[in-house]
Amino acid sequence: MPIFMTCIQVGEHLVVRFPWVSGQTLTIEAEVLRSQGLDTGRWQIGLRFIHSVAHP
Repeated sequence: MPIFMTCIQVGEHLVVRFPWVSGQTLTIEAEVLRSQGLDTGRWQIGLRFIHSVAHP
């Protein structure tokens, strides 16, 4: 089941915003396992959580 989130790259990390977690952004390291198609913009990635940062 896909999980939809907002991702931006900051240096070597991705900052991920989960829409159902209000005020929380998780900084993760992501390894691209398999592209599901460059034209779709959907990627399957493996995640390792580094830390979570609260944002006002």
